[in-house]
Amino acid sequence: MKYLISIAVFLTMMAAGVGLYFFIYQGYYPVAAIGTNLISAKDFNKNYLASVNYSRAVLSAYGKDLKDFDGEASIKEIKKGVLSKLIENELIYAEADKQIGKDLNRLAVERIDKLLASSSIDEAVTEKIYGLKMDDFMEVVMYPEAYREILEEKFVSDGKNFDEWFSGIKEKAKIFVLMSGFSWKNGEIVLK
Repeated sequence: MKYLISIAVFLTMMAAGVGLYFFIYQGYYPVAAIGTNLISAKDFNKNYLASVNYSRAVLSAYGKDLKDFDGEASIKEIKKGVLSKLIENELIYAEADKQIGKDLNRLAVERIDKLLASSSIDEAVTEKIYGLKMDDFMEVVMYPEAYREILEEKFVSDGKNFDEWFSGIKEKAKIFVLMSGFSWKNGEIVLK
């Protein structure tokens, strides 16, 4: 009987270890916490790669040399910017959801559909410039920007200053950065 219990314990531990490995390997661990919302490593990596691809595309379009772009300082600055943007997106979405409510997603979809209908953005463009499929491009770029614009318009219609509110909320926010080399201080990401 003890032999069966030992095997069961061993198999349970192995299953838990394999599960944990895949959980980490897939990037489902947090890199930052904004209140009760988490930013996963998977989301961070998707945004980071899109940012790197976009920066490379812009530098190439202007004939700039890319050799300095891959330096450690550049990589840290891009990571800092991406992490900062993801945190800002979470803060904006939370406030937009609070103020606009259930109509927020409908308004965002309408805004994005209108923009896409009047532009030449398609999957070939998003893959070439950002390295993203259209669905990922919508998630990484379009929706966060639409939420920000909707919230800014709400502030203007209410006679409030969005920039003042935003800098104040960033300073008050309880942000815990779990990513090595970065921390949140006075409303911004800083390098350690």
